[in-house]
Amino acid sequence: RFSLTQSLLLMSYQCETAYDHKDSRHWLNIAISVAYSIGLHRNQEGSRLSITAKNLWKRVWWCCYMRDQLVAFATKGIRRIRDGDFDVQMFNGYL
Repeated sequence: RFSLTQSLLLMSYQCETAYDHKDSRHWLNIAISVAYSIGLHRNQEGSRLSITAKNLWKRVWWCCYMRDQLVAFATKGIRRIRDGDFDVQMFNGYL
């Protein structure tokens, strides 16, 4: 399901017009739902994942978050991810 989240995020870039039946928001909503279902929105510091995997999960979560912000801004819609809904620390770029 992790790879599915990544794929759906990419699909959200494919359809940029508001007139498509399955537009950016559609694919992004599914990506965010899958991300929530696998726990990407939770801090993975205490998990058994490798450091590399933890960093990748963190980056994909922040991609979901930023894409949600940008699509909401572009479409004058609402954000799906609220600031209190997750506890993933922001990465510093050196991970």
